[in-house]
This record gives sequence, C-alpha cells and structure tokens, in this order.
Amino acid sequence: VYKRQLRGRDLAAESLAVADHPDVSVQAVVTVGPTDAATTDLETLLASADGVSAQASAARAAAIQPDDIVLTLYTSGTTGFPKGVMHSHRVIGNMADAAERLELTESDVTVMYLPLFHIFARAATVTFMSRGAAMVLLEVFEAEVSLDLIERERATVAYGVAPHYLDQIRHPTFAGRDLSSLRVCLCLLYT
Repeated sequence: VYKRQLRGRDLAAESLAVADHPDVSVQAVVTVGPTDAATTDLETLLASADGVSAQASAARAAAIQPDDIVLTLYTSGTTGFPKGVMHSHRVIGNMADAAERLELTESDVTVMYLPLFHIFARAATVTFMSRGAAMVLLEVFEAEVSLDLIERERATVAYGVAPHYLDQIRHPTFAGRDLSSLRVCLCLLYT
C-alpha cells in the first residue's frame, strides 16, 4: 500500500482485512509511509533483507518454478462480474524481455497515470522494475499535471491510451512544452 488514504478509504486497514480472511494467504501487508494499521513499513522490509544470506536467497529463487503464480489481475467486468486472472512467473520473463526490447536502463523515467490494477500498468511496472528504472505515480490523470511531470522529471517513456494522448496534445500549453526527453510513447488500443 503506497498511500494510506485514497478517496476516503483506508487502504492499509482494508488490505489487512483482506489478509485476515481465512481463504487468503498473505505473509505481510507492506506500506510506504506512516499508518496506524499494523502493517510492515517498506523501510523495515528492506532493512530485513540484510539478514538474508546469499545462499538462502539463491535457494528461494531456485524453488520458484516458471509456472508458479506470481500475481492475480482482475478483468474489467464489462460482460459480468470481474474475474481474477492468475499470471505465472513467466510474465516476469516477458516483461524483462519487453524492457530489453525497449532498451530500458536505470536512467529511464515514466509518469504512470494508468490505473495500477490494469494489466497495461502492471506490465509497465514490472518492466520498469526489472531495470531499476523510475516511475512517478499520478493518482488521477489530468492532462496538465501529467505534462508538468513529464517535463519536470524528464520522462523518457510514456504509457497511455488514446484519450490520454489526445487530452495532452489538445491542452493549451502543449505546444510550449519541452518534451524532448521522451523517446517512446506506448499506447494500448482497444478494438
């Protein structure tokens, strides 16, 4: 959980409630920043990595099989109730391959305004993580704010859907912006 409150909802508390359900297996709910909930903060989690030996880390990695489930994403539910779609570790390999084809490095930056529950945003997240590249998260898409961040952060890659790009291009300040840092813009097309 990277933000305690979102639109009046306590995300840390809701995450803990899900984790406590008898049909769910969660080892920890990790938060970024302060919260009153009984969660593990990111700094504590990262500090605990120092206590894991290289051998233990290698053993854990060796125990993971390509077809083991790594994440579940939910369909949009446009034709019914959303369904959980399980993705194996192979998706990590696919995203690492995408990072290679995009020639991403740790110097790359993207401004992410896609919803993180969507496969396009999740794929972008894993792709960027595989290279140690930076993502600047925008809670709600607003054309001007997104352009401000792309310009200020010197974003190199953009992810969006056609309405995002249209709103940005049509914004009155677009022509005067320095967006020269962008080297690729990726668009998800719906048919």
